[in-house]
Amino acid sequence: MEIEFTHQRDRAYARRLVAASTARSGATHFVTGLIAAAAGIAALTAEPAWTYLPGCLGLGVGVGWMLKVLLLPRQAVRRLPAAWFQSRRYRFDDDGVAWTSAYGRSWVSWAAFGRVTVRPFAYLLWQPGGLAVWDVPRGSLTPEQDRQLAALFAAHLPASTAPVGPSGEQGPQAPDRIRPPAP
Repeated sequence: MEIEFTHQRDRAYARRLVAASTARSGATHFVTGLIAAAAGIAALTAEPAWTYLPGCLGLGVGVGWMLKVLLLPRQAVRRLPAAWFQSRRYRFDDDGVAWTSAYGRSWVSWAAFGRVTVRPFAYLLWQPGGLAVWDVPRGSLTPEQDRQLAALFAAHLPASTAPVGPSGEQGPQAPDRIRPPAP
């Protein structure tokens, strides 16, 4: 089975992709900032006068960390080269995943991927250890292509991460993972 389609990325897609691929680290940074801000507020309201300066510092660092999480997707997208937004042709078959654009081409075997997550806008193919992510935009897929792609994922990826189906509906156990289609 072979699936081919073309997609041109835009800035909104890029922001969603950055937010989805950095969600875990972003949550950690946000909680760290929240703790630092809370410690800063506690120090500001403490009785000894010498805690005022460390309290201001803690509050500033905490607010800075939280703002970093919120601003990261826009900052990252602003730094992307124009080539990233060029039209790409994707091809999926039994051997692996390939994309081609005016600036280059790439091919990766199915064995290189450890898991797949689904988002409404894309499938995210992760290498083991979460090292790199390949995005597969879903906006240009027809419902039939989406079903076929789900079948390819089910055939070539570990059973616990194979996709559900054309619209990526998720069960309550694992909302961001896709599972094999029901028989």
